[in-house]
Amino acid sequence: MTSVDPDAGPVPEDNLPGHHPDHDQDRPDLDAVAAKLGTVPPGDREEAAGPSAAERVEALLVTPISIGSGLVLGAAAVGRAVARSAGRQAFRRLGLSR
Repeated sequence: MTSVDPDAGPVPEDNLPGHHPDHDQDRPDLDAVAAKLGTVPPGDREEAAGPSAAERVEALLVTPISIGSGLVLGAAAVGRAVARSAGRQAFRRLGLSR
């Protein structure tokens, strides 16, 4: 063992520059981790049946369109209510209301 700083004590040979272990100790064995987690390799999986392409297109297009049309109808209703209210206020200020 050698040391750069005499006060620090000796440095183990495994920690000296240029030393490389036989296997990388900082990386876990992926097969052991997968087995512990109970995962299945991609080739062995039974693929779940997902939505068809048409169903995905419908979900992406039709739903936002229907939400948008609902927002437009709601905004129109609010606009009518505001217009009626503003009209009533104008008539009251002019003294023309009942």
